[in-house]
Order: sequence, then C-alpha cells, then structure tokens
Amino acid sequence: RTFLLKAGDAVSVRFSRDRATAPSVEFIGEVESPGALGLREPYEDFASVLKRTSGLTRFADPYGVYLVRQSSMVLGDTALDGSSFNVVKGEAFRQDTIALSLASVYGRRRFYLQDGDQIHVLSRQTTVRLAGAVFQPSIVSHSGSYQFLSYISQAGGHTEVGEPRKAYVIYPNGAAKRSRNYVLWVNRPKVVPGSTVVVPEKAIKTSRTSPAEVAA
Repeated sequence: RTFLLKAGDAVSVRFSRDRATAPSVEFIGEVESPGALGLREPYEDFASVLKRTSGLTRFADPYGVYLVRQSSMVLGDTALDGSSFNVVKGEAFRQDTIALSLASVYGRRRFYLQDGDQIHVLSRQTTVRLAGAVFQPSIVSHSGSYQFLSYISQAGGHTEVGEPRKAYVIYPNGAAKRSRNYVLWVNRPKVVPGSTVVVPEKAIKTSRTSPAEVAA
C-alpha cells in the first residue's frame, strides 16, 4: 500500500486463466488520462467510466464526443447487404459510429458502454463550415453573436436551387439536427464551433403541368 511508483517503472499483471478476459474500453483524445480502462461490470454507465479518467480536458469539445462500437453480424442476413464488415476468427463484425449527446457526456442521461468500445473526444474548434446550395462554400470563424441565417449570409446566401427552410447542422460528433418549419416561423438548430451548416437543394417536382403541356 505504501509502495510508490517512479517514472519508467514497468508493472506486469499476470493473466489469470481461471476467468475470461475482463471487458474494457479505450478513451482517445481530450481526456485527462487517455487509454484503456476496465469496466466494473459488462455494461457500465459512460459518466462513471469518464470520471475514472479524471474527466475531459479544458480543450475538449463536448459536442465532439462519439464512440466506435464493434457489433457481430450474421453474413446470411439479407438486410445487411452492402454493409462493410471485418471477419475475425470466422466471425463477421461491423463497426458502428455512435454520437453521444451532451446529456450523456455530462451524466444527465445514462449511456452504457460495453466491451471493446472506443470513445473519441475531439478538440475544440473555432470555425464553422458552410456547404450545400450556397454561392460560396467556405469555412468561417464562429461567432456567438451570429444567428443561423447570418452564417448562410457569410457564404453569399443560398442559390436559386437552395432550400433554406430545410437547412440543417452537422455537429462535430456526426449528429445532425434539422430546421423545424411551423406556420409562421422556422425553429433553427444551434450552431456550435466545429459544426457544418448545410443548405440542401430543392426537390425536383414532376407532378406540375408545364406551360407547354397546358398549351397543348
């Protein structure tokens, strides 16, 4: 109990063949103590495991937390046709990317980790990417005083084929949130540093009668 470790010491823990390999996860990126951590039970809450890493660093982006999970799959399942997978010891696995919400990152909502999960914590960014049907797709600096449409204006506005009422935001962790249209107003998603604002193109409507068809 009183033995102190020094820099450069190597600690070897022998594997016990009387039990199966303990479940573990790996933290990569902006956490105080990145690396592999064992789970206290097969499924443990994310906030509980994050606490054992001493938490996020001051450079971490809470909107940029996601995990990569390896899930087994049945090769004969026709619903998975076209999916990419890896084969390990005769078993097929696919890798799923799961975006974690702010509520899960801060422990307000439970999210359970399982054996083999890789948790990625991205660094904070100060830019916003503008893409889609805009005149000048570009990257601009994030400003807390800008509203949603102000960022679209930074790209020269939307083109004639753009649909600004359906514009959406892709957050750093890969999650997306769309604009919600109501009768007289549009509820816009929050734009955070590192996100991408996308203006989609209008859908091509083929049901309308063209002037030539009316004349005919």
